[in-house]
Amino acid sequence: MSEQQSKEWNRIVCDSAEEVLGTMFFCSVVGESKVGASNPNPCSEAISARVRFEGDPSGTLTIGISLDAARVITSNFLGTELNEPLPREVEQVTCELANMMCGNVLARNTSLKTFCLSPPEIVELTPPLSHSIAVTLEIEDGWFTTYLTFDGAVNGQ
Repeated sequence: MSEQQSKEWNRIVCDSAEEVLGTMFFCSVVGESKVGASNPNPCSEAISARVRFEGDPSGTLTIGISLDAARVITSNFLGTELNEPLPREVEQVTCELANMMCGNVLARNTSLKTFCLSPPEIVELTPPLSHSIAVTLEIEDGWFTTYLTFDGAVNGQ
């Protein structure tokens, strides 16, 4: 992937995160993105989910979110009080957030074709691969990170 393509995907991921978090989870991005960053606070608890997509190209989109922020967006999404949401609810909403992010990111690149998304799954948040697009944003009550990893060349690069 060229440096220009990498910058474009980075912008797409940032824009998608801001839109999805804001419109569906009522959560604002409050800090600048950190390109290539992973968990900005390795001591904080986090939850992570991954969605595999098949198409041209194929790959994975992995999100990670600090547990405090995940609890807040779960309450926001479900329309419940901020009482401690059940762990299963936090997992389900995190998977839904990963699914929405993946669809939004892929839809923003008009040169891409049709995709098939696999069901999201909860995974352990690990550092991104060297060729991944990695963006971490400061959000209300914590942080949100996205890794976009393509299986092969993107747009002939």
